Amino acid sequence: MLPSLGYIGGTWADCLEVSVDTDFAGVRIRNLDTNPNFVNFRMVLPTKDGKVVSLEPSRISVAQSSSRKNTNLLPHTMQQTSPGVHTGKEYQPWWQATSDGLLNANGLKFFNRRDKWGVRARSISIEILLTGGEWVEVYNSGSLDYRRKVMSELHRISGELFPEWIPTTQATADKWHDDTVHALRERLDEDPECMTRNGWLSAASLIPTSTACPLSGDEWRVLAHGLYRQVRRDRNSKSGIASFGGVLRTRAALERLSSEISHVSVKQGDARHAVARHGVVPSGTLRENADGYISTIRALISSLHRLGSQGMLAYGTLLGAVRESDFISHDDDVDLFYTVRPEPGESFEDAALRVEQGLRGFGWNVSGISGYMNSHVSYHQRSEVLDIFPLDISTANVPVHMAQMNVELLPRDWFVDPVSVELRGTSLPAPARFHKFLLARYGESWSESDPYHDWVWRLDA
Repeated sequence: MLPSLGYIGGTWADCLEVSVDTDFAGVRIRNLDTNPNFVNFRMVLPTKDGKVVSLEPSRISVAQSSSRKNTNLLPHTMQQTSPGVHTGKEYQPWWQATSDGLLNANGLKFFNRRDKWGVRARSISIEILLTGGEWVEVYNSGSLDYRRKVMSELHRISGELFPEWIPTTQATADKWHDDTVHALRERLDEDPECMTRNGWLSAASLIPTSTACPLSGDEWRVLAHGLYRQVRRDRNSKSGIASFGGVLRTRAALERLSSEISHVSVKQGDARHAVARHGVVPSGTLRENADGYISTIRALISSLHRLGSQGMLAYGTLLGAVRESDFISHDDDVDLFYTVRPEPGESFEDAALRVEQGLRGFGWNVSGISGYMNSHVSYHQRSEVLDIFPLDISTANVPVHMAQMNVELLPRDWFVDPVSVELRGTSLPAPARFHKFLLARYGESWSESDPYHDWVWRLDA
């Protein structure tokens, strides 16, 4: 009936928010599954009136029932920059973080994994530590009270269309599920605003995420509404689509969902949205704002040149310029390489930071991405954001992010002495041997358009 009961997403748009009526000094997460399982999630952050509380990591003590074999994760200290949590597989594992005093918090945000393995956190409890040393439960997805709240929320969204609760056999349970999903679809088509942020977590309990239960019927439309509403509420969000990777395993499935999202976005008077590699995004954004992006690219290349670095098109932006002399219609970001040559005694990482600091001095906003070499840059108040990737050209072989963001060593002479390619009639620098790079990155079929190439999760053939 509720195949994804306990669903929690892993993004700011679909994480779990819990409010409490008292300050607390710690958080404990337990997995309540009756079978061996993990405590495995991205992060948990204390909040004050909805805003994340900044904590000094040295104040936090972390303990857990076990650790995953061969793990090298540092302790999660309830910070956005902390690594996630991954215990070993065991009966009712737990993780906890406690402080040397109260956190000045009255709530928390729990972020699940952002992929299909978020199913590991479907049956969890969350406890907070009070000043007297008592642990108090504030969330339990395995409780009867939680089930009642989910049913109440489904009833609120569906209104008078909500079917009577009468399942007595598997067949009647399946019928109740289908009727409830249909009721949600009808109501959401009529009034999409009726589904709140937390309402989506209840609605998602009806949508399968397991490969064993493919999507069918009205589930497609309800999922489209849920993902699109996340983007509609927060334009910086790309939605929590990756949580449903288990049922979106084919190009046909992605096409079907993209079609449904296109329908609901246009019906709500918005730009046509579609499924892209990074999530749910407006269709053709790069082409619609081509002049703005090209102007920003040229300005960035000029700033890099002043810093002694060469900027050049990379990845999908390079692919579009070479193959179509345009941005790729289904692409949703702009990528550039920039060369780095460490000074004597300077590491590659420090050399890249030196260039980034130089860009800040020229008025660029630069934000690094934890765990990866690239950064996001934008100029002053302009809306265009570019991804920049450093290339260490001091060695014969250059570390480069390739498929699935894995780092591979590629010949230095593929990149130095850039050549020009045309992007919408503008000549822009590209790697010297860009054909070899495109072949290495995208394979023999790089000259053929495929919106689902190198997808975030593995797709069936």
